[in-house]
Amino acid sequence: ARKEGKVSFYTALELTTAERLSRTFEAKYPGIAVRVERSGAERIFQRIAQEQGSGIHAVDVANSTDPAHYLDWKKHGWLAPYVPDDVAKHFPADQIDPDGMHATSCAWTEAIGYNTNLVKREDAPKSYADLLDPKWQGKIVKGHPGYSGAILTATFVLARDLGWPYLEKLAQQKVMQVQSAADPPKKILLGERAVMADGNDYNLVLLKDQGKPVEVVHLGLVMIDPSYRARGLSGVLYGLTCFLILARRQMRPLWVSNVTQVPAVFGMVGENFANAYPGVGAGTRRSFDHLALAREIMAKHRGVFGVGKEAGFDEARFVITNSYTGGSDNLKKTYEESAKHRRDGYNDACRAALDYSRGDDFLQLAQFNLGAAKRYFFSSASRLSPGFLLSRFAFLFLESWLLPIVHWLTPSRAMGELRPWTR
Repeated sequence: ARKEGKVSFYTALELTTAERLSRTFEAKYPGIAVRVERSGAERIFQRIAQEQGSGIHAVDVANSTDPAHYLDWKKHGWLAPYVPDDVAKHFPADQIDPDGMHATSCAWTEAIGYNTNLVKREDAPKSYADLLDPKWQGKIVKGHPGYSGAILTATFVLARDLGWPYLEKLAQQKVMQVQSAADPPKKILLGERAVMADGNDYNLVLLKDQGKPVEVVHLGLVMIDPSYRARGLSGVLYGLTCFLILARRQMRPLWVSNVTQVPAVFGMVGENFANAYPGVGAGTRRSFDHLALAREIMAKHRGVFGVGKEAGFDEARFVITNSYTGGSDNLKKTYEESAKHRRDGYNDACRAALDYSRGDDFLQLAQFNLGAAKRYFFSSASRLSPGFLLSRFAFLFLESWLLPIVHWLTPSRAMGELRPWTR
């Protein structure tokens, strides 16, 4: 590069980001100019293939948002090994190619988003299935998988997990097709479309920080490093989150719904929450609240779980029959494929009640109340510690004296059987 006095940088990053990187490089290495060639990752992939096929070696550094490109380039022998010192020092080992041919430089989420001037929070889509609602016809924008590597990856994941028919149904919504993953956020900001089906989440976050009328919908999907699985993380991911929500609700019980055919998930809710139904054990019973909530969910919110209109509901067993009809067919598992719970009772209940070939799910309802919070808290503390004993007295005081007073003095909220109304 010093000999030629220039570096050619092909990148799928946004132009402003790429130019900022080039200026930083030029300041650190005077005399070497960086020529930025910005395009969509799939266009870059095609260009490099064409140049290599013609014996043209114009690119020095390539940055793509489609990880598969690096595998192809490495297979063809087009990459040279190079790992900068800061990458070797600070990057996770699994984000660096074992042969030093490439490394992950950044990552972000392709998310649903909306214009808050055009869509109320309570009306905003909360799942990919919600995008199929007729009310969004002509109001959705989506990036192009033939141009953007990030959009291609997101589209592939949707096709894999929800099935190709989901995308065919989405196409019937008269979707505006744009190119880059950075384009959908711009379209909803301008009000040209109300909702984006995919696009960079960080663009929306930055715009929102500037006071712009946009919002990003993060669907709550959590990816856990395989080395940390089966180490009690569900207690942290679910228990701690519910505990914080409970605290904000002044310790009023919080209802939790769970649609699953996986015994491990069915058992996790049954063991960590209160009043779970369906469940396992002598104390499991269906109340009027369970039935009323289940009917409400099936009538108005089934789309949140990817449950289509064709699915039935067995109120006696709380089983959704033919559940995978709302664009989620690829999520259906066999009993053998499903993760099992450590207690056989939950495994046996799923196997006996659910028709896996048809695609049945349990609709499980439970509460996170002070009792469940207490179990979560105590299971995380040493029973021999002074702090554990102090916490027992604190929960006893909270249950018996403080909470009834706090609840009674806030008449704007209902308080179970003691005050079912609000003022």
